[in-house]
Amino acid sequence: MSQEMVQQSYENNKQIRTAVNRLIDLLEWLHPEPSPDIFTLRDYRTRYRLNGLKLAATAIDRYQRINRAIGNHVQMGLCEYHIGLIYLHEGVFRGAVTQFDQARQQWSFVNQSAAVSLTHLARAVALQQAGHYESAMVSVGRVASWLERARLVKPIVGWHDFEKQVMAYVAELQAELRQQMEVASETDDDESEADDAEAEDAAPAEEAAAAQHQAPVPEPDPEAVTRPDGEIVTRSDTPLPISNMDRAASPPIPVPGHRLLEDRYEWYLVEVRPPSEFMPEIHQGDWLLVDLRSRLTEDVQDTEQPILIVKKEEIDGTIRARPLDPKDKFQRIYLVMLADSPTGSFWVDETTGTVTLSSDMAAIGVNRTEILGVVVGFWRPMVNVMVAD
Repeated sequence: MSQEMVQQSYENNKQIRTAVNRLIDLLEWLHPEPSPDIFTLRDYRTRYRLNGLKLAATAIDRYQRINRAIGNHVQMGLCEYHIGLIYLHEGVFRGAVTQFDQARQQWSFVNQSAAVSLTHLARAVALQQAGHYESAMVSVGRVASWLERARLVKPIVGWHDFEKQVMAYVAELQAELRQQMEVASETDDDESEADDAEAEDAAPAEEAAAAQHQAPVPEPDPEAVTRPDGEIVTRSDTPLPISNMDRAASPPIPVPGHRLLEDRYEWYLVEVRPPSEFMPEIHQGDWLLVDLRSRLTEDVQDTEQPILIVKKEEIDGTIRARPLDPKDKFQRIYLVMLADSPTGSFWVDETTGTVTLSSDMAAIGVNRTEILGVVVGFWRPMVNVMVAD
């Protein structure tokens, strides 16, 4: 009789317990006394350890809203990092990776390089526990470069001891991951040989079944609109209008203060927001503030913040934006990440600089001339906040 698999967590898994304890010890070097507005791992263990994440979800959401409303990027990053530790504590590895990535984005905005290094370390730990060894190796490999950047700013008290502990953890993880990848590779080879043998026997039956169950070809949409650049937009793809208080006034727009610094910054409206786990904090109707003079023209790899690109071809399944004051008609502008994301929807080839949108889609190359700039902030109309709440 098969038994139900027990959820691995801090309470019954030594590896998770060791990882959580080491990560929280390192975090306390940077933030020994978190603000009361941060829902910490200690808070979770005190109040919800016996009840689990379901009852804690309301508290987690509440503290996220408080910190986002305050707008302190250091505190927002710390809030997201502690939530990542909570997910790791409960063995929810995908959620942990997402939260560590959120923390990294917030700390990147304010040059918290030492803290960013910990997000890569924690991300690697969560990916390792989830069995994604190659991605974990990429993340752990980025820790050292962020520690190097941290030396250029005011270091923390006891910096050398902190750095020594972090790099010792990095060395241990890299050794473990190399061994785990080797074991996984041997297992995959054995399974592949068995699968090939089974496939040869099953091929005739599968071909016959496929012929009987071909997907019907969809009929053309009679209400489709063809734009002058050849893009076809159907009713299902047309973004909904932004909600307004009186349902009649023009859509609210962000304040124009960004233009005080020459023309370096520009606002872009999130026009299409497909349902996905990529950058869940960005909603349809938000405005993105973009630095149009970022140093990406010098080094296209030197960012882990979201960027806007202009592409001629359609990129399905990603966030689409348009400028506040369009200068060119019918541009296809998309929000992407050059750094690999926790969902696996986006990753970058470090050698070629090619952005791949998913494992089952073709690679899409991004030239420097196609990059508009780096997203440095976003603005949400109050009416959208009220509707969401």
